[in-house]
Amino acid sequence: MFNGAFHSAVIGMALVGLDGGLKRVNPSFAQMLGYEVAELEQLGFQAVTHADDLDSDLELFEAVLRGEIDHYRLEKRYLRRDGGTMHGMLSVSVVRDGDGAAELFVSQIEDVTQQKAAERSAREDAERLELALEVLDGGPWQYDIASKRFTMSPYLTRFVCGEGGEPIGNEEFLARIHPDDRALDFDAVGMGVQDRSVGYFRIRIHTGEYRWVRSTCKLLRDAAGRPETIVGVSVDITDERHRQARLQAEAESDALTGLLNRRGFERRTAGDPARWHGVVVIDLDRFKQVNDDYGHAAGDKVLREAGKRIAANVRKGDAVARLGGDEFAVLLTADGPCDCHALADRMLQALHRPYMLDGTPYDFSASIGIASRNHEDEGVDALLVRADAALYEAKRAGRAAWRMAA
Repeated sequence: MFNGAFHSAVIGMALVGLDGGLKRVNPSFAQMLGYEVAELEQLGFQAVTHADDLDSDLELFEAVLRGEIDHYRLEKRYLRRDGGTMHGMLSVSVVRDGDGAAELFVSQIEDVTQQKAAERSAREDAERLELALEVLDGGPWQYDIASKRFTMSPYLTRFVCGEGGEPIGNEEFLARIHPDDRALDFDAVGMGVQDRSVGYFRIRIHTGEYRWVRSTCKLLRDAAGRPETIVGVSVDITDERHRQARLQAEAESDALTGLLNRRGFERRTAGDPARWHGVVVIDLDRFKQVNDDYGHAAGDKVLREAGKRIAANVRKGDAVARLGGDEFAVLLTADGPCDCHALADRMLQALHRPYMLDGTPYDFSASIGIASRNHEDEGVDALLVRADAALYEAKRAGRAAWRMAA
């Protein structure tokens, strides 16, 4: 029975003499180290033990010989025949004679190489995560659905509450979120409406300032599939948000005047239609003559100055754009009705003031067309068509005038 168990065991087994010699090994142990059984039995355990682990093994081996202990367990590295290393978990028991003297050691060896590799990989992943969290503004959090308990990680606590600050609960965390932003919807996730969600909001941190945060959360369910816990991570994206806003502003701005360009104008009109209710188009009269007489640099100067004058005479909230060439447009988005007559008169007067070109005043004029929104379904394209038609009526009437679209 012993021979059958010894030979068939899936773990390594060895009978070791008092001198450390491998008197008998089973096929599993020989296979672990890449030897034939007979070949391995010619060696001592010292020969197949990694040099850095040999002293620990010998110390325990000798303690058994001295009668201080009867068995020991040790994790050690074995040297394979091909030069590789095997991580093993060694369990050693002693067989003693009637006088208590050691006669034989019984060793059992389990190959834990893959386990050690997995532990090392997990440890390295944890170290990398730890490093990432250390340099991250923000961190993980957890929300227990049953108790409605919100738990912040030390990293998120440090970001929100400052170094050495105390963690805060769900209600206080939500109270810190900017009132104009949608808060974390714990209930929607917790009820299983969605298993994963991403929210963007501003949160007031320990310095008193609001920071933009991207919060990603995932629903964890119990064995029965019932919602149990929400885990998430909230990360500061303020710099990224500002960079995106800056790039968008640059893409939607006219490089010459700093006003909106056509793309920016169209994006403004793509928002809530209820927020705008009319369009003003402005065209400088005989602008080509400026380029012909004074050059394009002078023409650019006139366009910049005209843009400033137009922007200075609209209401706060109205959007001013240079659509191209010497054509400007105003999207009437300010609250309250617009006195289009007064607005057009102000524009004509402002644009008619002389422009200084090479030290010489240059008189200019402009033609204006205005279209008020007739109904809620009227889009901006239709408004621009009507405003342009009114503009050309003003030009046909002799320029330096404005007309209201029917």
